[in-house]
Amino acid sequence: MTVTEKNAALSPLAFAMAEADTLNYVTLPVWIAGLVAFSVWRRFADLRVFAIAFLLVIVAMIAIRAKPYYPVGAFTVLFAGGAVAIETWLVWQSARIIFSAAIVLVGLVGAPFAVPILPIERFAAYQHTLGIEPRSLERNAVGRLPQYYADMFGWRELAELVGRAYRSLPPEDQAKAVFLGNNYGEAAAIDIFGNSQPPVVSPHNNYFLWGTRGHDGSVVIRLGGERDQLLKTYASVEAAGQFDVPWAMPYETGRTVWICRGRHPPLDAVWVSLKKYG
Repeated sequence: MTVTEKNAALSPLAFAMAEADTLNYVTLPVWIAGLVAFSVWRRFADLRVFAIAFLLVIVAMIAIRAKPYYPVGAFTVLFAGGAVAIETWLVWQSARIIFSAAIVLVGLVGAPFAVPILPIERFAAYQHTLGIEPRSLERNAVGRLPQYYADMFGWRELAELVGRAYRSLPPEDQAKAVFLGNNYGEAAAIDIFGNSQPPVVSPHNNYFLWGTRGHDGSVVIRLGGERDQLLKTYASVEAAGQFDVPWAMPYETGRTVWICRGRHPPLDAVWVSLKKYG
């Protein structure tokens, strides 16, 4: 899987609107002013490269179907240039004060979307009150939370569940067991939050480069999948628990943790074919 297969495709206009949404709409005049200033303002003539570089980054992001937050760092210089330009162009002090106050006020309203300052139940209610519905940045459904927020939930619970499954194995199986993560999030959860956990492998992104770490799939702990389908790959499959965290992403939660034995063909023999980038 590549990034173009994973992420939702956005038109140039939709991508630009998503950037404005990500950065807070009220700040749009600031970074637009910065882009204009770096492009045509004589005072910034020797800094025109910033406008060119920014536009090239945005074009590249649209071309590869990047998520809107990927190029956010490129806006930093536009905010700086825009602030200088607006201070110069707004000759009335009252206009400067009104503009600054509007940014602060809308920033306070949007703060819970950027900083987890509200308990999650209150955030969900606050979001609903504002009439804001989470939108998916990928070709996957979202739940009650925006994806960047939902992706913060469930990892400790998953590590605890996998740990219990691992500790339930006899010593000879523990020596051979490995957790096979569907993606780097699942794999990292076990690596980081695990206590008395199995080793971790995953064919996703950089984990693929680290390989099977000597495991052939004799004993595999994994999240999700249907038992009938798993039995096409493993000699035996038994449920070890249910992962159910309602605030997590829908494709992660409501899934079974399985203990699988006797993988055929062995994991190390098919590792290259399992590679998944995206």
